[in-house]
Amino acid sequence: GWLAQRLSARRVFGWLFPLWAAGLLLVALTPRWGVFPLALLLGALLAGIWVLLRLVLLEDFGDRPLTLYFTYLALIERAASMVGPLLWSGVVRALHDTPFAFRTGTGLLALFPLIGWAVYRGRKASA
Repeated sequence: GWLAQRLSARRVFGWLFPLWAAGLLLVALTPRWGVFPLALLLGALLAGIWVLLRLVLLEDFGDRPLTLYFTYLALIERAASMVGPLLWSGVVRALHDTPFAFRTGTGLLALFPLIGWAVYRGRKASA
């Protein structure tokens, strides 16, 4: 919130995608003792995404009926809360006999923020 006030919600929101992807990759590469501190950092980043996404929607579409955009947002959030765990558990299940199954599943989850970042940057460039 503090950074968004100082710089802008859009700018800080754009930084959260690569930070989230890097955090997930770090979780995949970190030894067991380091996962919990990283999880705390990722929780803060997730809260930032949740808050700043709404601010960006208000800034970008404030002159239009917001209920439609917030309805789409709610649907996308619900879909993401299903797809991520399904991908992770599918990878872990497929690699269950290997010592790196959990790390591979977590590393693959880093693709989602990177895809979101590419879409967000593409939308910004076309706007």
